[in-house]
Amino acid sequence: MKTQLKLHTRFEECEAEDLTRHHRIQGRCHLAVFDLNNQLLGHTEGMEKSILERVVAAAEQLDFWDERPVTIDVEGCTALAHRYGEKRFIEVAQAPVQSTLPSHISIPGLSNNIYRFCQEACKLIRDALDYDRVMVYRFHPDYSGEIIAEECSSDLEPFIGLHYPATDIPSQARALYRLNEARIIYTAIDEDNLITLPNEVPLDQTFVSCRGVSPYHLQYLANMGSQSTASVAIKVEGKLWGLVSLHRQNAPTPDLRLLPLLRTLSNQLSQAVSEVLILEEENRHRRAAQLLERFELQLEEEFDIVPALLMSGHAIHRLVGGIGAVLIAGDTTTEVGNTPGSQISHAIMQRHISTGDQIFFCSDMSNLPPELYEPGIGGYAYIHLGVNPPAGLIVYRREVSQSVAWGGDPRREAINPDGEQPVQYTPRGSFSRWVETVEGRSIEWDESA
Repeated sequence: MKTQLKLHTRFEECEAEDLTRHHRIQGRCHLAVFDLNNQLLGHTEGMEKSILERVVAAAEQLDFWDERPVTIDVEGCTALAHRYGEKRFIEVAQAPVQSTLPSHISIPGLSNNIYRFCQEACKLIRDALDYDRVMVYRFHPDYSGEIIAEECSSDLEPFIGLHYPATDIPSQARALYRLNEARIIYTAIDEDNLITLPNEVPLDQTFVSCRGVSPYHLQYLANMGSQSTASVAIKVEGKLWGLVSLHRQNAPTPDLRLLPLLRTLSNQLSQAVSEVLILEEENRHRRAAQLLERFELQLEEEFDIVPALLMSGHAIHRLVGGIGAVLIAGDTTTEVGNTPGSQISHAIMQRHISTGDQIFFCSDMSNLPPELYEPGIGGYAYIHLGVNPPAGLIVYRREVSQSVAWGGDPRREAINPDGEQPVQYTPRGSFSRWVETVEGRSIEWDESA
């Protein structure tokens, strides 16, 4: 993560909240709960008798209950049915007067650039669905994240490029995204439907699409100006890689048929993103091989490794925008330009010999042990040149100040006024761009390298 903020996490009550075991249902939606014999156990308060009768009849007619919600026919409604554990569930909502859902959502063709692919995906999804904003949110290893692609209405402030701390999506919410391909908040207002289940422990609604929303998240959405949202999980190698986040400024009549559509989209995007990342990696290896080949050609022309690599008019560190280079071959160390010293260079080479790296690019010295950091050095490229004796080349790049744009100051909710007791956690109140200056990095190694 490109940040040097030490974020205090005063949000224990939010992260401890149980998101699935409660009896709350989103407003404008209803839920009926059955046992495995299709005997009605309970339903949301206020469900019209005629709708309940239709739901009970639909349950009796179902021959198979899927473990994930699937669309079923209930006259005058959109409806989903599934089973989970020892219970069966049917969700219903009044059918929209006019259906605008497409039969499917297209995704882009494969690319070797994840940013280009995600940007095109945002456009196609927004063209297909009636949302004001569509974003791709990519997680960092610490589960903070960044908006890497976005399509939005012209009257909205763009969020692309903004970073968000891990506290914006608590751990139990991330765990649910690993189970569920999509999460829909049909309406972030009027959330007051309760399920009546006599003598029943809190109901596990893990796969109920219209389950109630955390009050913290409702406040978060209110601060953001969103009344209806959907999130689509992108999973790579079984891990949560990112989310497609969709937002509306209004809350139309819920259409429960949206869930299967988004679930299919999640599976398609997860597969496509996995393939795009492989193509990106292959492209990086190809560029690395071309760079190494260029170095080898230089050697063949000049026959002397030191002038060829370090001293000539076409020296490697000049070719790739470096400020200095170190060539290590056995006990011989040759340095030119601005370098951090032979001890650090030897330690870096040993680090990569131990991992088997043939070529490695680093643009963030803060990821290294503190003893390998040298002021003024922001990154390096390591190229393995031989085994006997161990030989390698390290090209160093200058440290540059960079800016990280956050969606609101991520420190605000962490700081209590002096002398006051800790107060209840509240979600961020601002999404305005807040910029942090980051040191210890270099210009990224890209195609120009």
